[in-house]
Amino acid sequence: MMRKQMAMILTAALVTGMAGGCSGKDSSNTPSGAASSQAQEAAGETGKEAEGEPAGKGSFDGTVVLGATAPLTGPNQLTGEYYVNGMKQAVDEINAAGGILGKELVLDVQDEGTDQSIAINATIKLIESGVPAIIGSYFSTNCMAVLPEIEKNKVPYFANGSNPDISASENPYVWQIRVTDDFTGPIMADVALNELNMKNPAVLYTTASSTTIQKDNFVKAMEERGSVIPENNIYGAPENESNFGSIINQILGSDVDGLVVMGVSEAWDVALAQQLQSAGCDIPLMGSSSFASAPFIEVAKDAANGWFTVADWSPNILGQDLDVPERAAEFETNYESLYGAKSAMQSAWGYDCVYLFKEACERADTTEDREKINEAMNATDVQGANNYYKIYGDSYHVMSTYIMLCETTDGEAVPVRTVSFR
Repeated sequence: MMRKQMAMILTAALVTGMAGGCSGKDSSNTPSGAASSQAQEAAGETGKEAEGEPAGKGSFDGTVVLGATAPLTGPNQLTGEYYVNGMKQAVDEINAAGGILGKELVLDVQDEGTDQSIAINATIKLIESGVPAIIGSYFSTNCMAVLPEIEKNKVPYFANGSNPDISASENPYVWQIRVTDDFTGPIMADVALNELNMKNPAVLYTTASSTTIQKDNFVKAMEERGSVIPENNIYGAPENESNFGSIINQILGSDVDGLVVMGVSEAWDVALAQQLQSAGCDIPLMGSSSFASAPFIEVAKDAANGWFTVADWSPNILGQDLDVPERAAEFETNYESLYGAKSAMQSAWGYDCVYLFKEACERADTTEDREKINEAMNATDVQGANNYYKIYGDSYHVMSTYIMLCETTDGEAVPVRTVSFR
């Protein structure tokens, strides 16, 4: 049911020309009409929990309310649903095991919509309510927009955008759990050269800030490895582009031996992949994380097959000949049992953020003192579902350790291996 819904939504997005991504603008893998029933249900349940209504059975010594923002309504609500589902799964597991320091954990999820001003207002509302920490947006521009409020009010904030400018701000209360775009560029260069034998690839990227950073770092890394990419083999396209005919003709008419793509929305990715297929493209293809997403694969259909991706997460880790962390396998098994569908990357991010908060509270021996909880985050050293989290000296509060190389085969992004970069 969920996959059919995604396909209908994304197909409609392609017709209307919607596009978005790390910018937080109208991401096309989500409904454009009324909120889905599950997203509305999630919003309602978390709201009730925030008001102190019991979330589960057991005897607790009070409650601790963890704040979060997610797109519960509007065109990004489906990925928001995945995000909240992952958080709720973690909350249920934690409460079943006795809560945090004997207190019941509940969520207060505020709707960030698709506008930065809404995200800012949602964050301020959570801050003023007194929550000890906030799980923030997975749109980089929304994360950047709230950073001043986070620092002013000294609230621990889990940022799930991938733009390295978030960590470059050196906000002491912001913890970035995803692999940032300055790391993924060099990783994609290594994969292109060493595994796909691309010595002279074309590069196509969306002109959004995060993917531009990814492109710049990829091109630089290729040059450092002895493969200089000529300027005439580098193509930029806006986020709302839907006709790639001219670019494809130029690429296929050149002497390139592969194509590396930094996409930011599934609608953009689908249009490109289908047009490449129609043009008879037979060179190796590698894309960024969105090319491994369920909405892209569902709608692109056969055009999704054959793409290699450097991705944050793949739910297709079960049953693979792959060294999968037990925490990741347990998360995916339980998610599928709870929701009757495979997870998405947003699910894994939300799930891990809840556990990172729990462990920081336990190290700090408090569920209320923001400063002590934030200080305890510096001692993070733990395997999550999506990644291994630790504080490293090569960046400011960027906590992830590896990323996944996937190949889409028979309509599934199959993990090939993890790529550790620290």
